[in-house]
Amino acid sequence: MGQWLSEECDAEVGNTYKWEATAKLFESWTEFANHAGEVPGTMKAFGGKLSKLGFESFRAGHAKTRAYKGLRLTASILASASAGRRWGDDD
Repeated sequence: MGQWLSEECDAEVGNTYKWEATAKLFESWTEFANHAGEVPGTMKAFGGKLSKLGFESFRAGHAKTRAYKGLRLTASILASASAGRRWGDDD
């Protein structure tokens, strides 16, 4: 998970200005782990790992979306996802 955090995320524990929806983070982690030949695990286990690393879960916005403070996907990852690219497309 450390490699995913360093390569695919903008992470700063405690920074309340950086946050991302849990579902988006888990989708990114799942694709990254599968591409690396790892088992991504469940969303519950994923959340537990983030919490152990110091990231705080909260509900964001009027929709009360589950999210994590201090963590967001990098712009390049978001741009690739919106263009329909997936892990390994350029391999």
